[in-house]
Amino acid sequence: MVQVTAFSFKRNQGVEYQIIGPAQRPVHTISKNGIITLAEKLDREKQDNYILEVEAREPITGGESTVVKVGLLVLCLFVCVYCMR
Repeated sequence: MVQVTAFSFKRNQGVEYQIIGPAQRPVHTISKNGIITLAEKLDREKQDNYILEVEAREPITGGESTVVKVGLLVLCLFVCVYCMR
């Protein structure tokens, strides 16, 4: 889980988030408060990192927007058990 946060200083109101790219990406969802969650497991053997483009925009007509890139690194965690005699 990753969270993106943006602020609208001019109009003092909230912003809306949307994942806009890339076209070929694992399915992700983004909540109203900017939390990005996975809708499926990532396979580190197929791809070990992802770059998502997230747009934050003011929800009014003519509102400003910006796009940021969010990097996701898929780590491989092994549980190692050492038996002592």
